[in-house]
Amino acid sequence: MTDGFSCPLERLPKRLGDDLVLVLTGVLVDQAPPAWRSAHVGHQPFPTPVGDFCTKHTHEYGGFATSDSYDHAVDATNDLPDVHHPRAPIDVKGGAWVTVAVLLGFGMMYATSAPGWHYAWFMLVGPGWLLFGAGWLIVLGVLLVMPGRLVALRRNWPFWAVPPLIVVLVASLVYVGAPVKMRFELSRADLDHFAKTMSEGTPPGKRNWIGLYPVEYLEGSPGAFGFMIDDTGFFTSYGLAWVPNGDPYDIDGPGTYEHIDGPWYIWEISDW
Repeated sequence: MTDGFSCPLERLPKRLGDDLVLVLTGVLVDQAPPAWRSAHVGHQPFPTPVGDFCTKHTHEYGGFATSDSYDHAVDATNDLPDVHHPRAPIDVKGGAWVTVAVLLGFGMMYATSAPGWHYAWFMLVGPGWLLFGAGWLIVLGVLLVMPGRLVALRRNWPFWAVPPLIVVLVASLVYVGAPVKMRFELSRADLDHFAKTMSEGTPPGKRNWIGLYPVEYLEGSPGAFGFMIDDTGFFTSYGLAWVPNGDPYDIDGPGTYEHIDGPWYIWEISDW
């Protein structure tokens, strides 16, 4: 400390501590442009100790440092460029979420496209939907509480808008039985052709598939027949029956029947 001068740093509130000292001595002076350093502190290296700052590197007037010179030096730091580090935009990879939702939607449509549903597929896709939904809700919640959430929501609109639409669409189609009807219509030509050959007395032989249906077993006669679809039902087997004339129970097989279209019925046999 020099005569007649009380260092301004000593009057700073003590709660600022050493961090503020480092900012004043390091950032505001050592990193200042060369022209500013030349005008205010000379060409000598700027040491960090507070005492040296007060005595050696302010303007000298009559052999001692003045607080006015220090205040002028600090005020000049307003001209320093402001260093700004922008926050990286939030990106939750909405396209990947939509892709997974679409794949799960197709998996659910296939699992429910046969009478009684394919339970092996359902037990695989069902937990997948639960995990997907839980992850989606967690990410959406984080997105909503982070700063800049409105910008993030606009940027990631496929993430929060498309998966719910896929869920609603798939659930609605399953509820009205659209997957079952769609698969039946896609297989209708092969089903009718097979029924025609059966009615003509042609032995069915070993059949692995009829249309889009994997065959578990087949039984009946030229007048009426039915087959069970592989991997359907839970403690219950499901299939299709063809009965062009009369009652479906003419198949002489156990179970119950539900009309689907024309001479075709959904055939259900309990495994209990």
